[in-house]
Amino acid sequence: MGSLYDSYSAYYSDPCLRNADRLWADVYLYDFSDYHEFCQQVSLLRKQFGSRKSLGEMSLTSSGSMGLPRHYQLGPHALYWIFQLERAVKSPEGTDSIIEVSSPLMFVNRPASFEPVTGDLPFPIRYTFRYSGDHRDYLSVLFRHLEKVDVPFVISGLPNTFLFLNAHKDFQSFVQTTRVRGLLSHDWEPFYRKRELIASGVHINDNCINWTTGVNFFTCKANQKHFFPLFVVESDGLINLMNLAEEPINSVDDLVEIGAQRSQCVCGRWYFPLRFFPHVECAIRNRLGKIVFDCELPEKLMAKYLNLQIIQTEERINIYNVTQDVNTEDHAILEDFLRSNDVPGEIVFFSTTSAMCGGKLPTFWAGRYFPMRWYPSQRFI
Repeated sequence: MGSLYDSYSAYYSDPCLRNADRLWADVYLYDFSDYHEFCQQVSLLRKQFGSRKSLGEMSLTSSGSMGLPRHYQLGPHALYWIFQLERAVKSPEGTDSIIEVSSPLMFVNRPASFEPVTGDLPFPIRYTFRYSGDHRDYLSVLFRHLEKVDVPFVISGLPNTFLFLNAHKDFQSFVQTTRVRGLLSHDWEPFYRKRELIASGVHINDNCINWTTGVNFFTCKANQKHFFPLFVVESDGLINLMNLAEEPINSVDDLVEIGAQRSQCVCGRWYFPLRFFPHVECAIRNRLGKIVFDCELPEKLMAKYLNLQIIQTEERINIYNVTQDVNTEDHAILEDFLRSNDVPGEIVFFSTTSAMCGGKLPTFWAGRYFPMRWYPSQRFI
């Protein structure tokens, strides 16, 4: 066993800040050369340590997207781990500034704003852009605010935001010719148009940090996912190697599959392939129970969607969409996708309603699991 296992052993024996710093250095530089053996040994070590509630330093609450919010403790050295991991995952190129951008539908009937965020340690400069006006003015208002930022930055948003933004040639040109260092989409499946931007050299960082399970990943400039060895995948759950204030084994909420072949990325990092899909219990499935999902589907769509959700119920598939330019050909594309994947049920299209809950609803969802609310939005059509 290499130095990473030794660093975990030292940290579990004495979880002081000095040992945390040594552990993070080895985690960050790990080359995965002994990964399978490491996972077997470190999972046993973590289970032996168990849970020590006394080490909890920070109370966190999940978003509640699976129902009721979950409350848990993070520790020890919660701020240290948050700083190191968020910095490494959300800004692998070292950019100090992040602009969080919402879609026009997320904050209905609220005034537009472009405000600094204070107290966010990993990123010294951070702004949030909120907009609820006429969607036809959305891009011009966004560009006007972004042009005032005089340092390099990344634009952060949810997939539905980028499904809308990346469909506009003006936005594609903007991110290629200004101080934008990339796009940052987090936590959910990357369901948005991105092929053209990647081909033009724009860094799109699909990333995730799950503090409950330890699952994390980021996407490098070569469009390859990388993860840090802060979790172990086992048949009965995910083992969080980092958070010592909670039980080590967590039920499998997200689909996390790690390939068998170690490779070296053109960015220089060694890695194992990672497949990730959030909330597997709520994924749309076909007649055989297989998860139905395709990141290439949005590349085929023609309309500029402000919102798009495909919701599976027990009897039918509801497709809720709000578009800037209605295109009935997309209906045929979506229907063909569902039928070719043998998804059962009648397919029904709704074009005057948007499904929203906290702005984090994924595009594909088994609605029978979700406490959903519906908001009329005819003014966007």
